[in-house]
Amino acid sequence: MPPDDTEPGTPVFAPEGAEAREELRVALHESAVAMQRDRLALVKGEIDTSSYDLSDRVRELGFAGEAERVFDLLPLVHVAWADGSIQPGERAAILRLLTVRGFGPGKAFTTMEALLEKQPSGEYLEESLEVLRELLEDKPQQARTVVGLCIMVAEAAGGLFNLFNPVSKEEVAAIETIAKALGDDAFAEYRERLGKKKKK
Repeated sequence: MPPDDTEPGTPVFAPEGAEAREELRVALHESAVAMQRDRLALVKGEIDTSSYDLSDRVRELGFAGEAERVFDLLPLVHVAWADGSIQPGERAAILRLLTVRGFGPGKAFTTMEALLEKQPSGEYLEESLEVLRELLEDKPQQARTVVGLCIMVAEAAGGLFNLFNPVSKEEVAAIETIAKALGDDAFAEYRERLGKKKKK
């Protein structure tokens, strides 16, 4: 769990784990690049579908075993980084969701901290969304829930001076991309709740 970052100058994550988190980010990026290569090879028929297991891909993206239960929170990381930086409220909302789901210090928490400390690579974000799309292909309600959680995280960035428009245009665009990737029901959730904001 990160320390309280409400005081200016307070580090968000413990300095002693910084090197390990950086190594983890590099490993996750490399895994995502390899997975994208495999996906392209699969489309070309160069590899067998039996070697392209979905649970293996989730594990390669940093969510093994019990941690698979929070893999659906990765789009929240996409949204939090949409404008190039993460606000304390966004970070706290995402980590609070891990706690609510019963996760304390451990691999899943460390992976999420690493992704919230520094912006993950575009390849990692793209591949994680592709894997989640496949996982939720026949789970429309869960896909809607993911979009709802994305909106909740985006709204967490709004404070006193951003009261009437807490979701930035970059966040709206990121949520639209996620919703389109996750199917018709997810996109309906986006349209109902944020569609009008895009027109402004």
